[in-house]
Amino acid sequence: MAEELIQYLPNRPRLFNTTTSISKKLGMTFTVILIVAAANVMVVHAMLRDINGVAETINVAGKLRMLSQKIAFETTKVLREQGHGKVRVAAALDDFETALSALRQGGSAFGYNVKILSSRLQPQLDVTQMHWGSYRSHIVQALARASSTADFTAELVQITSDAERLLADAETLVRSLTEEAQQAQARALMKMYALLLLDVIVLTIVILGARRQIVYPLRELAQRSKEFAAGNYHARISTRSRDEIGQLANAFDHSVQHISKLIARIDQDRLDLKQAESMFRGLAENSVVGVYIVQDGMFRFVNPKMAEMFAYEQGEMISSADVFDIVTKDDRHLVESNIQRRLRGEINEIHYECRARRKNGSAFDAEVFGSKMELDGKTATI
Repeated sequence: MAEELIQYLPNRPRLFNTTTSISKKLGMTFTVILIVAAANVMVVHAMLRDINGVAETINVAGKLRMLSQKIAFETTKVLREQGHGKVRVAAALDDFETALSALRQGGSAFGYNVKILSSRLQPQLDVTQMHWGSYRSHIVQALARASSTADFTAELVQITSDAERLLADAETLVRSLTEEAQQAQARALMKMYALLLLDVIVLTIVILGARRQIVYPLRELAQRSKEFAAGNYHARISTRSRDEIGQLANAFDHSVQHISKLIARIDQDRLDLKQAESMFRGLAENSVVGVYIVQDGMFRFVNPKMAEMFAYEQGEMISSADVFDIVTKDDRHLVESNIQRRLRGEINEIHYECRARRKNGSAFDAEVFGSKMELDGKTATI
């Protein structure tokens, strides 16, 4: 029966013609997710770079405030000390020039990468540049006279006024840059929300596609398998994909179809066997001679007449008596020899006479007709 079942299992090439396998579908799904992840990284990296660039630009602009006051303080100190400390003032002037140039042209200043200011801020930067030129000129003129003992009150008043005006310019520039940074941060946040929404949409589409292509067919296959195991031999799968799951569904349908035919045939064979057994028992139970089946030296079946002949109950003889219990000691060798000849296949049928023994020990002459048969895959005699 196993061989018959195997030959019905589908092994036809048409069941395995695929266009897109599960591995390809998973590969495409992974590729989509990878592309989305890469896009996220690139967009977030760009946004962070822009935000960091604005922050560094604000830091450099903030140095203008500090440098404008430092220059005024150092210059005042030089004038009072009659020329000592000009190097510090010159260094502060160079730092201010470097910061202002970086804000106008972009580049690096004080370890920061500065972005070129937007066109909206260029007019403010032009005003700062103009006031810086005036401020620098007054500082240079004052330093040129620093070694004398002249009165520098007028110069100090002018330098203080220039420093305050330049501080105001720097404050305005920083405030404008901060507003732009806040706007850039808000735009970046909106982009991140939009990107998150796009990610959710893409992943939802991917998950729904995977459920439709993989999860739902497998769930249906599991349900139909349970129905088939419960005895529904008409279970069929509606999945018609051409990947491995589709192949499995086709194989399942094909197998169920032929297994149902085999089950029907087995049921018919069982019915036929039951009828044959009923006929055999009918003949044996009503026979006027003893009928027996012996396997491994024990009775597998005796009819009522057989039990009556040897003074046993039918069930008792089957459960407790063996062949040699009903044969006299003198004929035991003869009976055993004839049984072994049939079991070895030397003969299929035999007819002989022997002395039989009843349960109470009385003996009588018996005529034996025997042949070999197969019962439950083992040799027996009847």
